[in-house]
Amino acid sequence: MTAQNLRLYEEPAYGVSEAAVYLKVPNTTLRYWLGLGKLPPIIQPACSDPVRLSFMNLLESHALSAMRNLYNLKLPKVRSALCKISEQSPSLIPSSRKFS
Repeated sequence: MTAQNLRLYEEPAYGVSEAAVYLKVPNTTLRYWLGLGKLPPIIQPACSDPVRLSFMNLLESHALSAMRNLYNLKLPKVRSALCKISEQSPSLIPSSRKFS
């Protein structure tokens, strides 16, 4: 996989409503994950004005949705796990993301 292909996966390409349809999750759920409410985001959108998601954001969202359904995970546990990962292995999560 070339660097150009990797950059292409990070390009903002999908609106929130469109992504919610592809992911088969409610629009409000995806907006919550993107931090469009009061809490910080679980998934950092590729572009914030207007909010657009990249293909990599779709993959993250799909994985989150699958784990929540398969293992009945609750968001506070996901936030806690992401916080621990970012503390223990900062290179795994971009520094622009803040979990609390």
